[in-house]
Amino acid sequence: MKAFLRWMAVMAFFCCAAVVSASCLSLCSFGEEPFSLASHECCGLCFGVRTSSDRVNVSYHGLLLGLGHASLPWQEAERIFEEEDSYRGARCDINGISLQLFSQFNLGMMRGLTFSGLGSLQDNVQGVQISGLYNKAVVAQGIQVSLIANIDREMQGFQVALANDARKVRGFQVGALNISEDLTGAQFGLVNRADLVQDRSDAEQGEQTEGVGNATRKALGLQVGALSFSEDFTGAQLSGLYNKAAAVQGLQVAFVNRARETCGLQVGALNFADELAGVQLSGLFNKADSAHGIQTTLITNSAREMRGIQVGLFNFADDLKGVQIGLFNVNGSGGNCPLINFGW
Repeated sequence: MKAFLRWMAVMAFFCCAAVVSASCLSLCSFGEEPFSLASHECCGLCFGVRTSSDRVNVSYHGLLLGLGHASLPWQEAERIFEEEDSYRGARCDINGISLQLFSQFNLGMMRGLTFSGLGSLQDNVQGVQISGLYNKAVVAQGIQVSLIANIDREMQGFQVALANDARKVRGFQVGALNISEDLTGAQFGLVNRADLVQDRSDAEQGEQTEGVGNATRKALGLQVGALSFSEDFTGAQLSGLYNKAAAVQGLQVAFVNRARETCGLQVGALNFADELAGVQLSGLFNKADSAHGIQTTLITNSAREMRGIQVGLFNFADDLKGVQIGLFNVNGSGGNCPLINFGW
């Protein structure tokens, strides 16, 4: 009996709210005829609003409830997201709270809280965007939470989902899969990736951590994961298995470290560098094409051109200008000598 009374009370509330919002509906529901210069404003509680007229300026202030909300045809949603300055559809600004049972497709500014049972695509979000399955925004400033995916062109704030994908991130991504082309902040997940986009030169600054894989074109900061990849890296790559970078200025620590140019320190079981200016410290094997610095290992050091010191059980250099310390030392340009070998 009490449950029935509670249900009746809820129904009475929605019926009263519908009556109160009747005047709002007269202002907020538009047909298909264009109102190119019109500007409408809705304040209070609004139900079942759909604004699909082209170039109508609509503003909501308060609470917007419904099965779904759309200010542009869903067929246009992807084009709006992909194309810069594409504004076909009703311009709809929401200031407050929008709660929709199914989905939202909104072209305009969303300031406040938006919740969708299924999915939400917003032009510009300043606040909180929550959905059951996915969130998508051209620009999101604030917090995005969804079960499956958050997809943005630009994210400033905090993303939480199974998968997060944003071209430009200034903040944090938390999920099983995190993807960014330009990151300043942190990624926390099983797989963290910043795509190797050839025509983007913005530096990645920040942290990638708790991941299976990290990948970025340019990085400034810290990468922590099982696998880390970078084109141009300044900072520290700390991985359990494998680090790879075209150019490193800083520290690489992993079972296998590989770099085309290294200025700094490599620490691992196996270290590889085409050009080394710094130190290679390994448990098994160090290799460099051109080394200026120190190679230290328990087993083998190898360098084509060595300018510095090799310390290991076996040391090999085609052209040595420096010192080899080990049981077996080979200098291709000067001679071989056990224990300690000098090259000039």
